Amino acid sequence: MKRKMRLLVLRDIAARRYQFGALMLIVALGITIFVSMTVAFGNVGRSYDRTYAETHFADFTVDVKSAPASVVEQVRQLPNVKAAEGRTVMDTGLPMSKGRLVQARLIGVPTDRRPSVNDVVVESGRYFQPGDTAAVLPLGRFADFYHLEAGDTIEVHTAAGLQPLTVVGTVASPEYLIMAASKQDLLPSPRRFGVFFLPESYLEELFQRQGQINEVNVLVEDKAQTEKTITAVTGLLDPYGVRQTVRQDDQPSRAATKLDLDGARDFATILPTLVLVVGAFAIYIAMSRLVYAQRTLIGLFRAVGYGSRAIVVHYLLFGVAIALVGGALGTGAGYGLAYLLTDAYAGALDIPLVTHQFQVMPIVISMVASLAVALVAAAAPAWT
Repeated sequence: MKRKMRLLVLRDIAARRYQFGALMLIVALGITIFVSMTVAFGNVGRSYDRTYAETHFADFTVDVKSAPASVVEQVRQLPNVKAAEGRTVMDTGLPMSKGRLVQARLIGVPTDRRPSVNDVVVESGRYFQPGDTAAVLPLGRFADFYHLEAGDTIEVHTAAGLQPLTVVGTVASPEYLIMAASKQDLLPSPRRFGVFFLPESYLEELFQRQGQINEVNVLVEDKAQTEKTITAVTGLLDPYGVRQTVRQDDQPSRAATKLDLDGARDFATILPTLVLVVGAFAIYIAMSRLVYAQRTLIGLFRAVGYGSRAIVVHYLLFGVAIALVGGALGTGAGYGLAYLLTDAYAGALDIPLVTHQFQVMPIVISMVASLAVALVAAAAPAWT
């Protein structure tokens, strides 16, 4: 007889297929939003981590007024220093179309090798070659905004006046995944700020700083000892006028991406929760009407010997069916959408190394959540 009651559930769902179909779709919508956003932002977080790891993002950076390039070798000899790079960083102006002057940050990099700290990812064109002088690698987002391609020429203000630079490619940098000039730059935009990588020796020549650097980037062996390493490095560089020390978590782009991801994860929880709450109310109303309409049938169940527990379970099965079908549809759709969201987000922020990873936990959470919502919503009508 229990089997007949289970078949009765399927018959009632088929008879009210549009009503139950709508309830399943509401649950599926909430689960789709949760799974897609949770998986997507999990992938984005892993993409950030992969980019930081493969480009050797500095654990801290020390800005100095001016120091001899030879001091970097002394920094490399300090305990717990895995790698260190010295470079010149200069802020200047870049005239663009329609008389617009863009703030340009010029960063020197070696031409005979890739930087061991804060490397770049070449997105188009090529990296510098030995002997390159008046060449430049702009960030890809800036190049896209102003339609710059390899072979184009830009001019920057230097100590010797406007100097032309030839674009040889475009890059992405772990320091400027969000292209903020500083932590106070709340609305970064390539319209008014750009980052450009130049051969280190040529940049020193343009600003008459031959053999001098003003920034040291350090990668540590043991992150637990980072503060001790910072003390040692700043102590070594103190005679050259230490202006500030920027830890990785305080670096403007890193801090902005973390804040952005934290906000996105909160949104990925709040929005599907609201949809599922609406779904719970809809299930409650639908089940209340179903129980009311089947009062005679319930009386017949009791008359032929079914207990209260069996009848409660019978009506709870409607909620289980809604949860299983809606949860399965939402999980499948959510995973498909997650891949699109990951690529769209990575493209918008110009994340160069994107990672897609299958995640089991969002599936478990979504199925448990859909069952909990449907059973709680159906419990009161079923008990009634």
